[in-house]
Amino acid sequence: MAHPIIVDSIENTFVPLLIKNNSGGKDKEMLRKFNEPAWNYQVIRFFDASGKDIIPRKDKIWDLKSLTDRMVLALQKSGQKIPAPLELLRIELSTQNQAKAAFAMHCFWTGERKLGALPGVITTEAGWIDGLEVTLVTYDQTQLKLQDLVRKASAIECANKIFVPRERLDLVRKITAKPVATLGKQYRKAKGSDQKRQLAGTRFTKLELTPAQATKVNAFARTDKTKALTYLTASQRAEVTR
Repeated sequence: MAHPIIVDSIENTFVPLLIKNNSGGKDKEMLRKFNEPAWNYQVIRFFDASGKDIIPRKDKIWDLKSLTDRMVLALQKSGQKIPAPLELLRIELSTQNQAKAAFAMHCFWTGERKLGALPGVITTEAGWIDGLEVTLVTYDQTQLKLQDLVRKASAIECANKIFVPRERLDLVRKITAKPVATLGKQYRKAKGSDQKRQLAGTRFTKLELTPAQATKVNAFARTDKTKALTYLTASQRAEVTR
């Protein structure tokens, strides 16, 4: 509940109401109205304007991913727009859908900017493989297939050489004439000063961004500041625009 994106989403997208357990007065009345026991585990419920559950009640929601998933589901069920930072957080936490590939290009600063802008790319990282500057990409396989990622990376001149897990080598070699190699332990992360270089010298550097936020803001900070701001929470936007 303390995660800044969760806090911002609750404050600006929902109408939060805290009801205390084992309490009298209005709290007791509300517990009775919604059939909640006086003593129980903390539970977060999502109601519509008429007081009906938008999604089924569920208790013991204690981890960030479960809470994020339920917040997004409640917004989807009610036809509400999902804030970009909340959706980014959901995707970032859905590790079961993620895969990695690395792309060599003339400059990994450019690679992070261009590849980070692609829909379905979750995070980027500047690094090295066998003396080549590469951008390591983590992507959401439910939104972006590896074949499409390779084609898009080639189209924006960010795929001089492609590195993928061994089991994906044949798949990629069928769709590109570019050199393809195994992504393995030879990869090493570039120094901190080479990461997210588009943010350097901007007001975005004062923010505490999640890795996915940093990737998207870095991708648009120099070319489309308005779009970059959409990936920030309301409080983060206020911080950089004041």
